[in-house]
Amino acid sequence: MASVDAENFRLAVLNPAGRDPEQYFGATDATAANVHPPVNFHAYAACTGGAVFRETRRAIASGWPVLVLLRGDFRATERALSELKKAGRITVVSLKETGAHQIAQQLSDAARFARFAKIVSDANACIATTPEATELFRAFRREAVAFLPTPYPIEDENWNWAMEDRAGIFVGTREFDVPSRNHLTALLAARKLSEATKEPVTVYNLNGRKGARLLAQVGFEKIRVREKRVRYRAYLGDLARHKIVFQLDRSRANRISGSVR
Repeated sequence: MASVDAENFRLAVLNPAGRDPEQYFGATDATAANVHPPVNFHAYAACTGGAVFRETRRAIASGWPVLVLLRGDFRATERALSELKKAGRITVVSLKETGAHQIAQQLSDAARFARFAKIVSDANACIATTPEATELFRAFRREAVAFLPTPYPIEDENWNWAMEDRAGIFVGTREFDVPSRNHLTALLAARKLSEATKEPVTVYNLNGRKGARLLAQVGFEKIRVREKRVRYRAYLGDLARHKIVFQLDRSRANRISGSVR
């Protein structure tokens, strides 16, 4: 197994068969419109000057330790881990989706459950982005499990939005039909907050007429409804322009639950 030079540490984040294109951090402008912002799992690569890959052979060619994301039915992750081990790469794994309902759904199938257990045992280590994911990993292995929330580029001036330039209340959830999101409860609370502060509320409605009727029943005095899907960068920009980001999400996801992509 290859050794790690701490002085020149770079991390390859591999999302096997994922949609995001290959992206190197440090060599490109992270504020450009056509690249993924340095948040969520991309942040692990960004803070080390590493890269994000979707092809295993490209991650192997980097020569760096690899963080492989557990996604879907875990088949792609299982194949990627096998190839990485053959190549002698230090490999850690992490769950891409960490909402409580998402984990429960993924592990409700016996074949997926067995595949997950084998991957977690075979990897060199596990990184958990939530306390709940940490306990899940530790149920399958006692050592080499770390709770490491995804970093955010708060020291980067390109991602620094001054408070005096912000206005309004942004509701960070959008799903009425996922109980753990508590979206309706958040809307009712946001309405009270809006009435007290006189700040308008912004909410994403991707549920068409049904969502519009529910929003009308809540009875906001000042509301801005976004009804179109936007790219993640545009969504983050919209969020950052608000004084308050409010949600009552209990799904234990490791990222902003309202991300629209």
